[in-house]
Amino acid sequence: MNDSQRIDAMGGTAKVAALCKVSMAAVSQWRDYGIPDARRMYLELKFPHVFPPAEKPKRRKADRVD
Repeated sequence: MNDSQRIDAMGGTAKVAALCKVSMAAVSQWRDYGIPDARRMYLELKFPHVFPPAEKPKRRKADRVD
């Protein structure tokens, strides 16, 4: 799911703009350029079903610090 689809799943441009207290034009730009990190963190908490947890990268034995 890309960010444009996520915005739609959260209720659309107007709803996301109101939640984040930004303009609808700003949210429209997020559709093309991605949701900014700080806004994404907030929206991930508010809509966990729209942002499934990312698969954690597997650590190699050489990367571990014991």
